Amino acid sequence: MSLRWGVLGAARILRKVVPALRAAGGRVVVIGASGPERARAAAAEWDIPHAADDYQSVLDDPQVDAIYLPLANSLHHPWLLAAAAAGKHCLCEKPLTVTAAEAREARDAFGRAGRRLMEAFMWCHHPQAARVRELMRPGELGEPRRFHATFSFPLDRPDDYRWKRAMGGGALLDIGCYGVSAARYFLGAEPAAVSARGIFRPGPDGVDESAAAWLDFGEGRVATVSCSFASAFSQGLEVTGSEGRARLDRPWLSADVPVRIDIERGFERRTEEVAPADAYRLMAEHFGRLAADPRLPAAPGEDGTAQADVLGALLASARAGGAVIDLPRTGTRPPAPGE
Repeated sequence: MSLRWGVLGAARILRKVVPALRAAGGRVVVIGASGPERARAAAAEWDIPHAADDYQSVLDDPQVDAIYLPLANSLHHPWLLAAAAAGKHCLCEKPLTVTAAEAREARDAFGRAGRRLMEAFMWCHHPQAARVRELMRPGELGEPRRFHATFSFPLDRPDDYRWKRAMGGGALLDIGCYGVSAARYFLGAEPAAVSARGIFRPGPDGVDESAAAWLDFGEGRVATVSCSFASAFSQGLEVTGSEGRARLDRPWLSADVPVRIDIERGFERRTEEVAPADAYRLMAEHFGRLAADPRLPAAPGEDGTAQADVLGALLASARAGGAVIDLPRTGTRPPAPGE
Protein backbone atom coordinates (compact mmCIF):
# COMPACT_ATOMS: atom_id res chain seq x y z
CA MET A 1 0.00 0.00 0.00
CA SER A 2 1.36 3.42 -0.96
CA LEU A 3 0.89 5.46 2.19
CA ARG A 4 0.78 9.21 2.55
CA TRP A 5 2.75 9.99 5.68
CA GLY A 6 2.60 12.75 8.27
CA VAL A 7 5.49 13.13 10.72
CA LEU A 8 5.20 14.29 14.33
CA GLY A 9 8.54 15.73 15.42
CA ALA A 10 11.84 16.73 13.83
CA ALA A 11 14.00 14.07 15.45
CA ARG A 12 17.48 13.10 14.22
CA ILE A 13 16.18 9.67 13.21
CA LEU A 14 14.39 11.32 10.26
CA ARG A 15 17.63 11.18 8.29
CA LYS A 16 17.13 7.41 8.12
CA VAL A 17 13.36 7.09 8.21
CA VAL A 18 12.19 9.71 5.69
CA PRO A 19 14.26 8.20 2.82
CA ALA A 20 13.06 4.74 3.87
CA LEU A 21 9.38 5.73 3.80
CA ARG A 22 9.89 7.05 0.27
CA ALA A 23 11.89 4.02 -0.84
CA ALA A 24 8.98 1.87 0.34
CA GLY A 25 6.66 3.72 -2.04
CA GLY A 26 5.22 6.20 0.45
CA ARG A 27 4.94 9.99 0.23
CA VAL A 28 5.82 12.19 3.19
CA VAL A 29 3.32 15.04 2.79
CA VAL A 30 3.51 17.03 6.04
CA ILE A 31 5.61 17.45 9.17
CA GLY A 32 4.81 19.06 12.50
CA ALA A 33 7.36 19.97 15.15
CA SER A 34 7.57 21.69 18.53
CA GLY A 35 7.03 25.02 16.76
CA PRO A 36 6.20 26.31 13.27
CA GLU A 37 9.74 27.53 12.59
CA ARG A 38 11.26 24.18 13.44
CA ALA A 39 8.68 22.44 11.27
CA ARG A 40 9.50 24.71 8.33
CA ALA A 41 13.22 24.04 8.75
CA ALA A 42 12.66 20.27 8.84
CA ALA A 43 10.33 20.42 5.83
CA ALA A 44 12.99 22.29 3.87
CA GLU A 45 15.75 19.90 4.94
CA TRP A 46 13.79 16.79 3.95
CA ASP A 47 11.90 18.23 0.98
CA ILE A 48 8.51 17.71 2.64
CA PRO A 49 5.78 19.73 0.87
CA HIS A 50 4.01 21.14 3.92
CA ALA A 51 5.03 22.25 7.43
CA ALA A 52 2.18 22.24 9.94
CA ASP A 53 1.79 24.77 12.74
CA ASP A 54 1.43 22.01 15.34
CA TYR A 55 1.09 18.26 15.78
CA GLN A 56 -2.72 18.21 15.73
CA SER A 57 -2.74 19.90 12.33
CA VAL A 58 -0.80 16.93 10.97
CA LEU A 59 -3.42 14.55 12.33
CA ASP A 60 -6.25 16.65 10.92
CA ASP A 61 -4.78 16.72 7.41
CA PRO A 62 -7.08 14.68 5.12
CA GLN A 63 -4.14 13.81 2.88
CA VAL A 64 -2.45 11.81 5.66
CA ASP A 65 -3.01 8.05 5.87
CA ALA A 66 -0.36 7.20 8.47
CA ILE A 67 1.72 8.88 11.15
CA TYR A 68 5.37 8.34 11.94
CA LEU A 69 5.88 9.27 15.60
CA PRO A 70 9.47 9.83 16.87
CA LEU A 71 8.73 12.18 19.78
CA ALA A 72 10.22 11.91 23.28
CA ASN A 73 9.08 8.71 25.00
CA SER A 74 6.65 10.39 27.40
CA LEU A 75 4.84 12.02 24.48
CA HIS A 76 4.12 8.79 22.64
CA HIS A 77 1.01 7.87 24.61
CA PRO A 78 -1.02 11.08 24.20
CA TRP A 79 -0.20 11.42 20.52
CA LEU A 80 -0.90 7.75 19.86
CA LEU A 81 -4.38 8.23 21.26
CA ALA A 82 -4.79 11.38 19.18
CA ALA A 83 -3.65 9.57 16.03
CA ALA A 84 -6.15 6.76 16.64
CA ALA A 85 -8.91 9.29 17.23
CA ALA A 86 -8.01 10.94 13.92
CA GLY A 87 -8.28 7.60 12.11
CA LYS A 88 -4.60 7.33 11.15
CA HIS A 89 -2.33 4.30 11.11
CA CYS A 90 0.79 4.81 13.21
CA LEU A 91 4.39 3.64 13.14
CA CYS A 92 5.73 4.67 16.55
CA GLU A 93 9.35 4.75 17.64
CA LYS A 94 10.39 2.49 20.45
CA PRO A 95 9.60 2.22 23.27
CA LEU A 96 5.94 2.34 22.29
CA THR A 97 4.99 3.88 25.64
CA VAL A 98 6.53 4.40 29.07
CA THR A 99 4.17 1.98 30.85
CA ALA A 100 2.36 -1.24 29.98
CA ALA A 101 -1.01 0.31 30.86
CA GLU A 102 -0.40 3.07 28.30
CA ALA A 103 0.55 0.51 25.67
CA ARG A 104 -2.70 -1.39 26.16
CA GLU A 105 -4.75 1.78 26.02
CA ALA A 106 -3.08 2.70 22.73
CA ARG A 107 -3.54 -0.79 21.29
CA ASP A 108 -7.23 -0.78 22.19
CA ALA A 109 -7.73 2.70 20.72
CA PHE A 110 -6.28 1.62 17.37
CA GLY A 111 -8.32 -1.55 17.47
CA ARG A 112 -11.53 0.43 17.91
CA ALA A 113 -10.50 2.77 15.10
CA GLY A 114 -9.71 -0.11 12.75
CA ARG A 115 -6.20 1.22 12.19
CA ARG A 116 -2.76 -0.36 12.49
CA LEU A 117 -0.27 0.40 15.24
CA MET A 118 3.30 -0.90 15.13
CA GLU A 119 6.36 -0.30 17.26
CA ALA A 120 9.25 0.78 15.02
CA PHE A 121 11.86 -1.91 15.69
CA MET A 122 13.60 -2.02 12.33
CA TRP A 123 16.29 -4.58 13.26
CA CYS A 124 13.95 -7.60 13.07
CA HIS A 125 13.14 -6.81 9.42
CA HIS A 126 16.77 -7.14 8.34
CA PRO A 127 17.48 -10.48 6.58
CA GLN A 128 20.17 -11.35 9.14
CA ALA A 129 17.49 -11.74 11.83
CA ALA A 130 15.41 -14.12 9.74
CA ARG A 131 18.54 -16.08 8.84
CA VAL A 132 19.47 -16.65 12.48
CA ARG A 133 15.92 -17.81 13.22
CA GLU A 134 16.22 -20.16 10.25
CA LEU A 135 19.42 -21.62 11.72
CA MET A 136 17.52 -22.76 14.84
CA ARG A 137 16.98 -26.30 13.64
CA PRO A 138 18.60 -29.70 14.20
CA GLY A 139 22.02 -29.91 12.63
CA GLU A 140 22.61 -26.17 13.03
CA LEU A 141 21.94 -24.29 16.30
CA GLY A 142 19.25 -26.66 17.50
CA GLU A 143 16.74 -25.63 20.16
CA PRO A 144 17.39 -22.12 21.53
CA ARG A 145 18.77 -22.17 25.05
CA ARG A 146 20.67 -18.98 25.80
CA PHE A 147 20.64 -15.44 24.49
CA HIS A 148 22.75 -12.37 25.17
CA ALA A 149 22.62 -8.86 23.74
CA THR A 150 24.40 -5.60 24.46
CA PHE A 151 23.99 -2.01 23.34
CA SER A 152 25.87 1.02 24.66
CA PHE A 153 27.06 4.46 23.66
CA PRO A 154 28.14 7.57 25.56
CA LEU A 155 25.17 9.95 25.81
CA ASP A 156 27.06 13.21 26.23
CA ARG A 157 24.16 15.65 25.73
CA PRO A 158 23.22 16.72 29.30
CA ASP A 159 19.89 18.24 28.22
CA ASP A 160 18.75 15.17 26.26
CA TYR A 161 15.31 13.93 27.36
CA ARG A 162 16.81 10.46 27.84
CA TRP A 163 18.36 11.75 31.07
CA LYS A 164 14.94 12.72 32.47
CA ARG A 165 12.70 10.25 34.24
CA ALA A 166 9.59 12.37 33.70
CA MET A 167 10.14 12.09 29.94
CA GLY A 168 10.57 8.32 29.92
CA GLY A 169 14.36 8.37 29.84
CA GLY A 170 16.90 5.80 30.91
CA ALA A 171 19.04 3.20 29.22
CA LEU A 172 16.64 0.28 29.73
CA LEU A 173 13.72 1.94 27.96
CA ASP A 174 15.77 3.58 25.22
CA ILE A 175 18.36 0.98 24.20
CA GLY A 176 17.83 -2.02 26.48
CA CYS A 177 14.54 -2.43 24.65
CA TYR A 178 16.44 -3.70 21.59
CA GLY A 179 17.89 -6.65 23.45
CA VAL A 180 14.57 -7.41 25.12
CA SER A 181 12.72 -7.46 21.81
CA ALA A 182 15.43 -9.66 20.28
CA ALA A 183 15.34 -12.11 23.19
CA ARG A 184 11.59 -12.51 22.72
CA TYR A 185 12.01 -12.90 18.97
CA PHE A 186 14.83 -15.44 18.97
CA LEU A 187 13.68 -17.50 21.96
CA GLY A 188 10.16 -17.51 20.55
CA ALA A 189 8.37 -16.93 23.84
CA GLU A 190 7.52 -14.44 26.57
CA PRO A 191 9.57 -14.52 29.80
CA ALA A 192 8.13 -16.05 32.94
CA ALA A 193 10.29 -13.99 35.32
CA VAL A 194 12.75 -11.11 35.04
CA SER A 195 15.27 -9.26 37.16
CA ALA A 196 17.49 -6.22 36.58
CA ARG A 197 20.07 -4.09 38.32
CA GLY A 198 20.81 -0.53 37.30
CA ILE A 199 23.17 2.34 38.04
CA PHE A 200 20.90 5.32 38.60
CA ARG A 201 21.78 8.98 38.49
CA PRO A 202 21.04 10.74 41.78
CA GLY A 203 18.00 12.95 42.30
CA PRO A 204 14.24 12.56 41.84
CA ASP A 205 14.54 12.76 38.05
CA GLY A 206 17.50 10.40 37.88
CA VAL A 207 17.36 7.54 35.40
CA ASP A 208 19.34 4.37 34.86
CA GLU A 209 22.49 5.23 32.95
CA SER A 210 23.51 1.55 32.81
CA ALA A 211 21.60 -1.66 33.44
CA ALA A 212 21.91 -5.43 33.21
CA ALA A 213 18.85 -7.66 32.90
CA TRP A 214 18.10 -11.35 33.28
CA LEU A 215 15.04 -12.97 31.68
CA ASP A 216 13.85 -16.51 32.41
CA PHE A 217 11.82 -17.91 29.51
CA GLY A 218 11.28 -21.32 31.09
CA GLU A 219 12.04 -24.71 29.53
CA GLY A 220 15.77 -24.11 29.90
CA ARG A 221 15.79 -20.79 28.04
CA VAL A 222 17.45 -17.75 29.59
CA ALA A 223 18.48 -14.34 28.27
CA THR A 224 20.75 -11.58 29.51
CA VAL A 225 20.70 -8.01 28.23
CA SER A 226 23.08 -5.15 29.06
CA CYS A 227 22.85 -1.48 28.09
CA SER A 228 24.58 1.77 28.97
CA PHE A 229 24.68 5.49 28.26
CA ALA A 230 28.05 5.70 30.04
CA SER A 231 30.14 3.28 27.98
CA ALA A 232 31.83 3.37 24.60
CA PHE A 233 29.78 2.41 21.58
CA SER A 234 29.20 -1.32 21.52
CA GLN A 235 26.55 -3.66 20.27
CA GLY A 236 26.25 -7.37 19.73
CA LEU A 237 23.93 -10.34 19.91
CA GLU A 238 24.53 -14.03 20.48
CA VAL A 239 22.10 -16.94 20.33
CA THR A 240 23.20 -20.31 21.72
CA GLY A 241 21.22 -23.42 20.98
CA SER A 242 21.44 -27.07 21.98
CA GLU A 243 23.90 -27.73 19.12
CA GLY A 244 25.62 -24.46 18.24
CA ARG A 245 25.66 -20.70 18.47
CA ALA A 246 25.43 -17.66 16.18
CA ARG A 247 26.78 -14.17 16.75
CA LEU A 248 25.88 -10.84 15.14
CA ASP A 249 28.26 -7.92 15.67
CA ARG A 250 25.96 -5.08 14.54
CA PRO A 251 22.40 -6.31 14.99
CA TRP A 252 20.81 -2.89 15.60
CA LEU A 253 22.17 -1.10 12.53
CA SER A 254 20.47 -0.87 9.17
CA ALA A 255 23.52 -1.99 7.26
CA ASP A 256 24.44 -0.50 3.89
CA VAL A 257 27.33 -2.94 3.74
CA PRO A 258 27.35 -6.75 3.92
CA VAL A 259 26.97 -8.10 7.46
CA ARG A 260 28.36 -11.29 8.95
CA ILE A 261 26.84 -14.09 10.97
CA ASP A 262 29.53 -16.04 12.85
CA ILE A 263 28.38 -19.62 13.46
CA GLU A 264 29.97 -22.25 15.70
CA ARG A 265 28.95 -25.89 16.02
CA GLY A 266 31.28 -27.95 18.13
CA PHE A 267 34.77 -27.26 16.80
CA GLU A 268 33.42 -26.20 13.42
CA ARG A 269 33.31 -22.51 12.63
CA ARG A 270 32.04 -20.65 9.59
CA THR A 271 30.91 -17.19 8.61
CA GLU A 272 27.92 -16.38 6.46
CA GLU A 273 27.60 -13.04 4.72
CA VAL A 274 24.24 -11.32 4.38
CA ALA A 275 23.82 -8.81 1.58
CA PRO A 276 23.32 -5.10 2.42
CA ALA A 277 19.73 -4.21 3.26
CA ASP A 278 17.88 -1.11 4.41
CA ALA A 279 16.01 -2.40 7.44
CA TYR A 280 14.08 0.87 7.75
CA ARG A 281 12.76 0.46 4.19
CA LEU A 282 11.86 -3.17 4.85
CA MET A 283 10.03 -2.12 8.02
CA ALA A 284 8.12 0.58 6.12
CA GLU A 285 7.17 -1.91 3.39
CA HIS A 286 5.91 -4.34 6.02
CA PHE A 287 3.86 -1.62 7.68
CA GLY A 288 2.34 -0.71 4.31
CA ARG A 289 1.20 -4.31 3.88
CA LEU A 290 -0.34 -4.27 7.36
CA ALA A 291 -2.22 -1.06 6.61
CA ALA A 292 -3.56 -2.54 3.38
CA ASP A 293 -4.74 -5.84 4.89
CA PRO A 294 -6.28 -5.94 8.39
CA ARG A 295 -6.14 -9.75 8.34
CA LEU A 296 -2.36 -9.86 7.98
CA PRO A 297 -0.47 -10.88 11.15
CA ALA A 298 1.88 -8.20 12.40
CA ALA A 299 4.94 -10.41 12.98
CA PRO A 300 7.79 -9.66 13.07
CA GLY A 301 6.28 -6.27 13.95
CA GLU A 302 4.01 -6.01 16.97
CA ASP A 303 1.72 -3.58 18.76
CA GLY A 304 4.18 -3.31 21.65
CA THR A 305 2.04 -4.43 24.57
CA ALA A 306 3.94 -7.62 25.43
CA GLN A 307 7.22 -5.74 25.03
CA ALA A 308 5.93 -3.03 27.38
CA ASP A 309 5.02 -5.66 29.99
CA VAL A 310 8.60 -6.94 30.06
CA LEU A 311 10.25 -3.51 30.06
CA GLY A 312 7.97 -2.32 32.85
CA ALA A 313 8.84 -5.32 35.00
CA LEU A 314 12.57 -4.90 34.35
CA LEU A 315 12.49 -1.23 35.26
CA ALA A 316 10.53 -1.96 38.44
CA SER A 317 13.05 -4.65 39.34
CA ALA A 318 16.00 -2.31 38.74
CA ARG A 319 14.45 0.37 40.92
CA ALA A 320 13.88 -2.24 43.63
CA GLY A 321 17.51 -3.34 43.58
CA GLY A 322 17.13 -6.47 41.47
CA ALA A 323 13.97 -8.10 42.76
CA VAL A 324 12.74 -11.06 40.72
CA ILE A 325 9.37 -10.24 39.17
CA ASP A 326 7.10 -12.97 37.86
CA LEU A 327 5.15 -12.35 34.66
CA PRO A 328 1.98 -14.03 33.43
CA ARG A 329 2.72 -16.84 31.01
CA THR A 330 1.25 -15.98 27.63
CA GLY A 331 2.74 -18.76 25.54
CA THR A 332 4.90 -18.46 22.47
CA ARG A 333 5.13 -15.48 20.20
CA PRO A 334 3.67 -15.70 16.68
CA PRO A 335 6.14 -16.76 14.01
CA ALA A 336 7.67 -14.33 11.57
CA PRO A 337 6.31 -14.36 8.00
CA GLY A 338 7.35 -17.41 6.04
CA GLU A 339 8.15 -19.53 9.10
